[in-house]
Amino acid sequence: MEIIKFNKQPELEQIFKSALSRKTLIPILGAGFTNGEDAHGRKVPGGKEFKQIMIENICKHSDELTEDDFEQEGYKFSEIANEFFKRIPKDKYKKILQNCFTKVRLSQEKRNLLNIGWPYIYTLNIDDAIERNSAYNPVLPYRRLAPFVNELQCVFKMHGDVLEELKYDEMPNIIFSQEQYIKSLESNTHILKFFQSDYSSNNTIFIGCSLDDELDLKYAISTSSIEENSNLVRIFVTREEPKGLRKSRLEDFKISAVLLVEDYADFYNYLYGLYDDIRYTTEQPFDEFKNPDIQELGVDVDINKEYLLDLLGVKSSSKSTPYFTGRRDLESTIIKKVEDETVTVISGPRYSGKTILAKTLVKDLKNKNVYLFPTHVSFSQSEIKDLLKIENSYLIFDTNSIDVTNLTQIKANLQKFFDNKTNLIILSNKSDSLVNNISSSLTNNNFYSLPNRYSENELDIINDKLSRIGLIEIEKNLSLLDNCYRMFKTYGSKLPIDAAKMTINDFKMTLILVSDGKIYSVIFRLFDITIPEVDNYLKKMSPIVESQDISNIERHQHSGYKITSNSTSWIFRLLSEYKEKHGHNRVRDNVYEIIKTLKESGMYESIYKKIITFDNLNQVFSGKSKGEAGLILNIYEKLESLLYSDSHFWLQRAKSIKNLKRNSIKDIRLAIDYAKKAYHDASRDTIETMATTTLALLYCRLVVLTKHKDSEDVKDAISWLHSAIQVTSYNKRHVKTILEGAKDPRSDIYKLCHFLLKNVLELETMERKMAEEIINMVLTAKN
Repeated sequence: MEIIKFNKQPELEQIFKSALSRKTLIPILGAGFTNGEDAHGRKVPGGKEFKQIMIENICKHSDELTEDDFEQEGYKFSEIANEFFKRIPKDKYKKILQNCFTKVRLSQEKRNLLNIGWPYIYTLNIDDAIERNSAYNPVLPYRRLAPFVNELQCVFKMHGDVLEELKYDEMPNIIFSQEQYIKSLESNTHILKFFQSDYSSNNTIFIGCSLDDELDLKYAISTSSIEENSNLVRIFVTREEPKGLRKSRLEDFKISAVLLVEDYADFYNYLYGLYDDIRYTTEQPFDEFKNPDIQELGVDVDINKEYLLDLLGVKSSSKSTPYFTGRRDLESTIIKKVEDETVTVISGPRYSGKTILAKTLVKDLKNKNVYLFPTHVSFSQSEIKDLLKIENSYLIFDTNSIDVTNLTQIKANLQKFFDNKTNLIILSNKSDSLVNNISSSLTNNNFYSLPNRYSENELDIINDKLSRIGLIEIEKNLSLLDNCYRMFKTYGSKLPIDAAKMTINDFKMTLILVSDGKIYSVIFRLFDITIPEVDNYLKKMSPIVESQDISNIERHQHSGYKITSNSTSWIFRLLSEYKEKHGHNRVRDNVYEIIKTLKESGMYESIYKKIITFDNLNQVFSGKSKGEAGLILNIYEKLESLLYSDSHFWLQRAKSIKNLKRNSIKDIRLAIDYAKKAYHDASRDTIETMATTTLALLYCRLVVLTKHKDSEDVKDAISWLHSAIQVTSYNKRHVKTILEGAKDPRSDIYKLCHFLLKNVLELETMERKMAEEIINMVLTAKN
């Protein structure tokens, strides 16, 4: 632990400027920060002064205790607080809290400190100083957090809020006493997990803190394997050099440097001055994604073989493409039309080549600046606002880089993007709910479907290049993923880790990674995965996965780093082998534990919903076969007790039965019940639209299986199918997809239409009209 006397030395300036510019310095503010400032009825007391205030009031209301009792016993702050809340009438202690900690007015230099562009702030104080004197929004303990908290500029009030304590009686709202500290260890886990993640992966600075009696912080640090890290700084700011037991306590907190400051006001102005300098000189937040130099590799066989084994999942984190890369058929159409539309959406099955397409678009879009946001980044609300400042550019978002919340904000600002002459290109998995939330004002021309098989023209180009460098050609009738498995077999590639030796935490990290495209370090804290476990995982899984520093636009994630994948196909293969080695029951139970933890956190709904999507589970666990019906159905059965109130769950479960039990009349009827629950309980239009489509397909399947014998089933099929293909501005893509599938004479919809044309049914006038409209739309699509 280094002792540094603050003297505005250049090396210190360099540390602070670097951390401030990269937004990797997180402040933790204590009682000393607001001590002495004007409040409602007096000046804000420091920790020692408030101890004395509590002691004096305890003695006033107790015949058996004197001030000498507390001095002789050497009571800690939390122990005195126990007696304070136990012995002082509620109206009395609330008045004391009001006078000491409300309506706090900060000096200008302290307001300047708050106005530094911190990603967020932690405070040990209960007073209202920070939120009253800045734009920070208070986040409180004893509350279940919503995902939107990451979109706000927040101050995390680790010990609660005085105003909440004054307003409510029924629950604890501050953390002062030992009893309150102990309760908070369980009820305040959401903030403590954030703190653990930041403390282990970001730089931190304690200002105005004593760290003498912080039971919750000690617990958070002692239970999370936080170690001294030469790459991080943990700065403790104080006036007096710590010695003896005080020094030992700071070492327990893994403090790396004690900064001795004589004049705090001067120090606050110094930090603000550094921030003021860098905010006008540092690069813009998206510069690292601007005009990436996408290099095509040469003809080296080994390097191209490495890429071939991942085919067109091609290393999303790299800025290169292999020699054998060819243009996809739809790329020329996209290039011609992209500037005419504010938003262009390219959707396709998982592992259909979206990332490599994004990279080739970067190379071919030459008339504007191009920003490529890879799959392993994420955006907060403020970053989406910053995108509105970009002019005359293309913004390309690879799969999983934006979510539905981001898209909602984008939709609300389409006119601004249009005015800025900025065009957005969004790539998304076909099953992703993101695609179904595209603005109702968009036309079908915005949507492009990327198949997971190559056309003859695409194959000719790619296979010609493969042959030129002596590598085997891609087979026409196989999907990209199946071709990749064929390459594994041909070239004898082995996974770097034996699936039999994967731990449960290895499995959890891998499933989240492949489902969401990245895993932030805060997630490790959520699952109580230690730093040594993460380090060991990275070593075992290299080069399939790697650790990356997060970008400035991701600071809202409370993480200093993230893990990303270099090969989706290899991860699919690894998880398939894990399933074979460890059995279905273990996989099912592991998935359940992942979903349970993510759901109970309240923060990561989008991740668990991606995991339980049928298309995701089917592809992740399919391996060399076409799917593991028993495993996937068992996973949904296990999840029922946890997700019974989630419409998304019931819809995905219905889809699983539609695909995996498609020849069982009994199971199809059960799936219909599940889809109806999703439809009627849906809280969002997208779920209702998708449930309508699923019900239409299920009923069509049912009448085919029953050979159209039940007229009521046929009528239901007509009704749901008619609803599903009603073209509105919202569901055009769905209708187009349904009608495209109906062209195939083997499809259930085609068979239903054929039956309606060949047979006379007793139908009501409205039912007959709906049947005629369905037949006309299908025939029109076929032609």
